[in-house]
Amino acid sequence: MIQWLTLDRLEQLTEQFHQAYAVYFDLIVDTAVSLDELQTVIPVAPVSNPHPSEPGPHECWYGCVDDFPFVITYYHYHSSNCYTAIRIFPSPPSQNRYLWSTLERLIPLPKPLLQRIVWLGYLTLPRNPTHSLYCREDPMWRNPPCEVYRAATAEEAEALLDFLTSLQPEYAYYISEPSHRE
Repeated sequence: MIQWLTLDRLEQLTEQFHQAYAVYFDLIVDTAVSLDELQTVIPVAPVSNPHPSEPGPHECWYGCVDDFPFVITYYHYHSSNCYTAIRIFPSPPSQNRYLWSTLERLIPLPKPLLQRIVWLGYLTLPRNPTHSLYCREDPMWRNPPCEVYRAATAEEAEALLDFLTSLQPEYAYYISEPSHRE
């Protein structure tokens, strides 16, 4: 179940989480959702421009799922008018089968947040991918197909594809070789 939070409460939770697990927000999910759609599906008002370090005007919603805090940020500057980022703490490594496994905690988010994922990534943990998950469409006006996730193994890529398919996505995903290796 989602609990919507104030910025002050989010900061308290993130500090507690950081002390317990020695991590900060790590998983970033880019999704193609417009501001109008966000305001329709999220039952609380956003906070406008709360983070001066963010690039340009933005709106933020704060919440937690099972005590895992997350931030949803809509960016006004993006030319597609549908650029939204979701940031969440990673689960403790002992609870993750794959790097993307924390994403499973976000299942309670309202549609279409997880049905339009265009990128999954981490601020840390450099990798040497063997397979990538791609999206055939790209509503954010890059050149499709676009690389969504770089997987360490074929098994990881297939598990993510199965997970995204279970969410009834609006986009068609497929697995192929990484676009370039690190």
